[in-house]
Amino acid sequence: MFLNSKLRSKIHESLSAVLPITGIVLVLSIFLVPLEIGTAVMFFVGAFLLIVGMGMFQLGAEISMEPIGEGIGVEVSKSQNLLLMCLASFVMDMIITIAEPDLQVLSNQVPAIPNMTLIFTVAIGVGIFLTAAVLRIVYRLNLFKMLMVLYAIAIVASFFIPKDFLAIAFDSGGVASGPMTATFLLPLCIGACETLGGNIMTAAFGVVSLVALTPLIAIQIMGLQFKFKLNKMQKGFVAEEASFGLDDIIEF
Repeated sequence: MFLNSKLRSKIHESLSAVLPITGIVLVLSIFLVPLEIGTAVMFFVGAFLLIVGMGMFQLGAEISMEPIGEGIGVEVSKSQNLLLMCLASFVMDMIITIAEPDLQVLSNQVPAIPNMTLIFTVAIGVGIFLTAAVLRIVYRLNLFKMLMVLYAIAIVASFFIPKDFLAIAFDSGGVASGPMTATFLLPLCIGACETLGGNIMTAAFGVVSLVALTPLIAIQIMGLQFKFKLNKMQKGFVAEEASFGLDDIIEF
């Protein structure tokens, strides 16, 4: 009975999220872009499966990931070993981020960047900043100041990276804080905060905001590295052309 009520609740949440988009597509398909009957049927069947699938996925993530995340946060924090806490947070968050379905979808939409390069870049960035979130709980750091500094870095860096990387960076921030990541990380930080005696409302919450920001900076760093290598290759090519004199042309 408990699972049935929870499943109904999750399907209702999925319905409220998917139904408006389905309605908009339906209106557009009637008045602006008429769809063939077969395409329309496939769309509505897909929308139905999406609603049911999202509800079951969210239920599974809630009843499995939340207890695991909170338990790991409690047990790791009991050791009072800061290095162990940071290492466990980094490794666990990398694994969860790699498994994030939204990130898998995004990586397939960017043919210019190898899938695993994009996934591991985002995963490493999120792992580093989850470690920063744990340190924030331990040392009672101010979330507002952290976000202001990090967003300032992201805004300044956006003027120097290639435009293609800029678009990917901002999209990666949204997909990295998907259902898998948020469902696991928030209970983990709550468990750690309870064990360390911190204020849950001010110390544990806010981790999702850091997770959404970190891939932005990680992809920007990758873009800067790409730009640096490209400039280096272009300079080498120009220098090679300059050394190619008239005698070389005659000999060729």
